[in-house]
Amino acid sequence: MPGEEKAMARLVAREMTDLGYDSVEQDRAGNVVGTIRGGGGPVLMLNGHMDHVSPGEDKAWRRGGPFSGAIDGGRLWGRGATDMKGALAMMVYAGGALKRCGVIPDGDVVVAAVVMEETGGLGTRFLLRKGRRPDLCVIGEPTDGQVRIGHRGRMAVWVTFRGKAGHASMPRLARNPNYAAARFLAKLEKAVAKLPVHALLGPSTIAPTLVQVDATSSNVIPGVTKVFLDWRTTVECPADAGRWLKKNIGGFFEVDLPSKDYRSWTGYEERGVSTTQAGFETERGHALVHRVSAAVRASTGRSPRVGIWKFATDGRLTSAAGIPTVGYSPAEEAGCHVTDESVEVKKLRSGLEAYARMAAFTQES
Repeated sequence: MPGEEKAMARLVAREMTDLGYDSVEQDRAGNVVGTIRGGGGPVLMLNGHMDHVSPGEDKAWRRGGPFSGAIDGGRLWGRGATDMKGALAMMVYAGGALKRCGVIPDGDVVVAAVVMEETGGLGTRFLLRKGRRPDLCVIGEPTDGQVRIGHRGRMAVWVTFRGKAGHASMPRLARNPNYAAARFLAKLEKAVAKLPVHALLGPSTIAPTLVQVDATSSNVIPGVTKVFLDWRTTVECPADAGRWLKKNIGGFFEVDLPSKDYRSWTGYEERGVSTTQAGFETERGHALVHRVSAAVRASTGRSPRVGIWKFATDGRLTSAAGIPTVGYSPAEEAGCHVTDESVEVKKLRSGLEAYARMAAFTQES
């Protein structure tokens, strides 16, 4: 889980060392960074995260539970197989393949196993601030074997409705904020049609997900009701949230975009970090897109389609830092965060080769 990657970090570092990486380092946040030395060309980072989401109840999983690592039906089963320890393993062994084959790439190849991607990207954020910045980046989130060049951003928005608490037997003496929240949600369902549409990233969306009240007793009318909006953005910024909601829905409510504190397994802390995540897009004609596409084509015999992710990734952080970024993994996007998560073993093989080919790039290749 995020913040609990210690054993995973030690495993990755040991494997990189055994595979002959030229250097293996662990930084203060707990990231593990292995480097294959190349020429003086652009430095390529293969970025994968070591954490995963909660597996839920063990009994809901078949084939030995969420951490069995069972291979059955040509697939590897378990939490993280798709998102994204499968891709991370491919990246680690792709670096080892370069060393085994004596390939000297055009520029250094950096394999970064980062912490806490699932809770906001602390690991990649630290790496870009304190570590060596690459010139190019490939993110290993699932892409169905295609090439991804961007995704929408995300705003975490709490909308608060204030009323007057009271006894449920005397509702006329109270002012129930649940009604205000219900009216808001009914209007929101229609108002989302007015959200902007981006030429590449598609439409922005708003999904209400959580509802909280300040009461815990069923016979108490709450004084405060809060609704959480998962807002997937294209061109919107945090300052737009309140204005858009007031203009398109109206009513009396408060809007808050919360911040969050983070602590990694090493004890490194970041406090008051905004939960807003920007989107990004890389030009379809960028040389990195062609490089990754060529590697996938050579390893699978099929030309990958170029498109966007539906979900957010650490690519937003590398792109915001001015680093051209694309995504690739043979794992299925629909397999993220689901019970009975799995990945095809043959795709692990082809993916390893694809990562090795894009890493082995030279000016003559």
